[in-house]
Amino acid sequence: MDLQGFRDDYPISVDQWLRKILCTLCQLHLTPNGKQECVIALLKGDVIDWWEILELANEPEKPTSEYFISEFCEKYIGEVHTDDLRDQFLHLKQGNRIVLEYEKEFLRLSKFEPKLNLTEANNYRRFRDSLHSDIQTQLTTNQLRVFVDLTCQAMAVERILNNGS
Repeated sequence: MDLQGFRDDYPISVDQWLRKILCTLCQLHLTPNGKQECVIALLKGDVIDWWEILELANEPEKPTSEYFISEFCEKYIGEVHTDDLRDQFLHLKQGNRIVLEYEKEFLRLSKFEPKLNLTEANNYRRFRDSLHSDIQTQLTTNQLRVFVDLTCQAMAVERILNNGS
């Protein structure tokens, strides 16, 4: 996974890049210093320039990996970006997407709204209530309470409705 590091990089891809890198590094059983050196070696473009400036600003001490992660997240997944993603999630509707595409977008954005306490029941209700009304109508008689079951049932209803038109 490549991260060029421009400020307009989509925060989700930046978050995914960082999580993938950290997960890989954990599997390598490196020391914290070794992990940080590996992450820094993967930086390119504007990100490496940004990091070098931070290192200079912190001399003579070498910044820790916790400091790197904190500063990286603030800069490239910052509050402005997460606020925008939170708003997108709060206003998310199925729209012209098929259920599978809508589920993918729902799950992708849901982690940016921690205040909603997204339990299984809350995810279920929020997803169900923003599906197309014709799909919702078919689901109201079902006693589904598990998010994954709801999405499978919604896809099945969608297929039936599409075949009937």
